[in-house]
Amino acid sequence: MGNRLEGTATFDYEGQTYRLTLNNRVLMDAERVLGYSSLDAAEEARQALAVGRNPMLRTVVAIFYGALHQNHPAVTEDEAIDMFMADDPAPQNAFKEILLGVEPPKPVGNGKKKAAAKK
Repeated sequence: MGNRLEGTATFDYEGQTYRLTLNNRVLMDAERVLGYSSLDAAEEARQALAVGRNPMLRTVVAIFYGALHQNHPAVTEDEAIDMFMADDPAPQNAFKEILLGVEPPKPVGNGKKKAAAKK
């Protein structure tokens, strides 16, 4: 069975090909930057992109950098920010592709079992 949260996309930027990978590790690392669940952040970004809105920049930076860093560990966060914010649409298009192409997990509630119905 595949990982519903894993998505990949490639793009060319300044003569080099880059690969983005969105997976559980990227989302876990992004939580350190965001300070809240990256599953919520990824879903917020996905919904914003789906209706033509821009997601929060810190969400984009945290997830884009992590997705890029998975395959290109020498790329710095500043380089990733510059790449994403450049006039070249390729990095943003690849990012949209991985965000819109993954199926987020269904909410599981608060972890409490429902009380058994009294008869």
